[in-house]
Amino acid sequence: MTLKLVAEHLARDMSALGRYERGDWPIRKGDVVALLDLYGFHHATERARLLGLAEEVWRTDRWDEDYGDVVDASFIDYPWLESRAERICSYNLTLLPGLMQTREYATTLIRNAAELGTPASTLRLSEVSGG
Repeated sequence: MTLKLVAEHLARDMSALGRYERGDWPIRKGDVVALLDLYGFHHATERARLLGLAEEVWRTDRWDEDYGDVVDASFIDYPWLESRAERICSYNLTLLPGLMQTREYATTLIRNAAELGTPASTLRLSEVSGG
């Protein structure tokens, strides 16, 4: 299928599809349903999972609203994605992955990583990192 055909099926322009693919825009649930139908994907359990994800990307409790003083919006997706992963494969010679970090471990890493400002900002960064 061409990008043009998919865009016409969704009644969207091709640039909107590009924004969906790059993650610049969250995809609407109705568009996910239309894409699943267009691609002939009818497995009920997987469809429900994908539609649930489509709803979740529109969540209103964005971390950047709570932690905007210590991280920018580009960081926000990592802890969110990590917390929803079914499996994580990672090799780190000297660093524990985020989900395995305790608050004390994360705070120590942040404190030693670079000059980030105040002890309060170190604590806030350890909170948002999941530690």
